[in-house]
Amino acid sequence: MSYAQTAARNVVCRNFAQGGHCRFAERCRFLHSTAAPPRPLRRGAQDGSAGGLSVPQHKRARRDNPRRQHAFRRRWIPGELAEGTEESRFKVLNLNLLADSLVTFEHYPGTPKRFLSWQYRSGGLMKHILSSDADLLCLQEVDHAHFESFYSPQLEAAGYRGQFKCRTGDKRDGCAVFVRGASFSVSDWVQVECFVDGHPVLDRDNVALGAVCTHKATGRTLLVATTHLLFNPKRGDVKIAQLNFLTEMLQRVRADHGHCPVILTGDFNSTPVSAVYEVMTRGQLDASHVDRREVSGQGEVIRQMSRGGKRRPPPYDRDGPHGASGTALGQFKPPSPPSSPRFVPLPAELSQPKCALGPMKSAYALPSNGGSTGEPAFTTYHFNFKGAVDYVFYADSESQPLRPAGILGMPTPAQLGQMGVPNEVWSSDHLSLLTEFSFGQPPRENSATSM
Repeated sequence: MSYAQTAARNVVCRNFAQGGHCRFAERCRFLHSTAAPPRPLRRGAQDGSAGGLSVPQHKRARRDNPRRQHAFRRRWIPGELAEGTEESRFKVLNLNLLADSLVTFEHYPGTPKRFLSWQYRSGGLMKHILSSDADLLCLQEVDHAHFESFYSPQLEAAGYRGQFKCRTGDKRDGCAVFVRGASFSVSDWVQVECFVDGHPVLDRDNVALGAVCTHKATGRTLLVATTHLLFNPKRGDVKIAQLNFLTEMLQRVRADHGHCPVILTGDFNSTPVSAVYEVMTRGQLDASHVDRREVSGQGEVIRQMSRGGKRRPPPYDRDGPHGASGTALGQFKPPSPPSSPRFVPLPAELSQPKCALGPMKSAYALPSNGGSTGEPAFTTYHFNFKGAVDYVFYADSESQPLRPAGILGMPTPAQLGQMGVPNEVWSSDHLSLLTEFSFGQPPRENSATSM
């Protein structure tokens, strides 16, 4: 046996190590064993000779382990002083997983193909989900096949119970919600389809999925839901219609459960300066002067990135509350009455959109100056788009307060690199949002005392 053949047999087969089998079987040049390989032989030494010139340990690990780096270092940002006890706290993870059925090399030209393969990405995604230690998992772009064969079995083994809602039509991905059984019990699941047969605008396949939960430590009821609105930057009318429809459906469920607090997460495909964000955080909006193609704010980000042809991220605040990770600049500004003949208005029935859940707060909107929403600059960062489109919205009431106790900060643009995501250490084109909430104490009733 030659030196090269002997050295190869001292390296564990990557396929065998990951899946327990290798299609080359006995013909494979590498070691089919879970045991550590023996020390390599010296060049020119005979089989069985002792000692030798060994490959340095760090180089061997780098060669044999495809995921050889840790995920981004992200700081924990404490929220407002939360009321209640430690038992009243729980974590919510939101993540667009990047469905394998939607991955194409053309969408991520800077990412090596091996980092886009499901075999490579799956382990990193699951590792991050489990390491988040979240009690509620809100996931988008979940492949139907992978929900059955990968996510559900592994998360059930970790103590979660989940459900999946596939997008309608011929789509193969959808939304999933998982609930940790030790923290919450589920009394009802809520499925929302945004396709309405015969409707002039609600004609797309987007969906939402929610769960009515009871927090075991406090007995408090919570409605948690996740969605993925239409991507098309020019169809703001569809996004507004989906938002109206979804929040109306969730409000009905919420009313049936004592107007409990609600958490709505997801990929809204809309920026912090958009009309969509304004509707969510203000509760309503006069959008009669908003061009249908500018409702989501995506178009402005794409135009900024295209200037100079270098695909650089749009400007962001490096000194804002999100620090070096970047804080989004600006807020929604009501446009002036249109004068251009190219103006495309929203349909009259959508020109006054409302969030039926009322004004909602965003967990990642940190206190900032009057010129910013306080949202992070980026929740997705890849060749075609760099901006914030993912949110954790929540609404409570005076009698049932809900407070964010902290969030996981975003990585910095320097960490994301020129290639962006997905890459070697992060396996989606979106970044996760992890929020710790706390159920606050309801106000005590003051009893009148007669003298």
